[in-house]
Amino acid sequence: MDPHFSSGIPNLAFYKAATAIAGKSWDTAGQIWYKALTGFVPNPNMTMKAFANRTRQLASQMYPGNASVANAVDAGWVAVGL
Repeated sequence: MDPHFSSGIPNLAFYKAATAIAGKSWDTAGQIWYKALTGFVPNPNMTMKAFANRTRQLASQMYPGNASVANAVDAGWVAVGL
């Protein structure tokens, strides 16, 4: 089985967003996920929905002139039910 489909909800959302954005995944989607994970005070009680919304917000903030990035991140989360 493809590890992106079997490794968890945020991994699958990332995979779907990164493939929709295209190019090297670290250049855009990876930067969003990295900042979402490291750019805030740790919150061990964060829900998956809150993390999804954080990445959506960061996509819009980090790439304000490129709506396709925010749309891809949102579509990735929608595809996994968030």
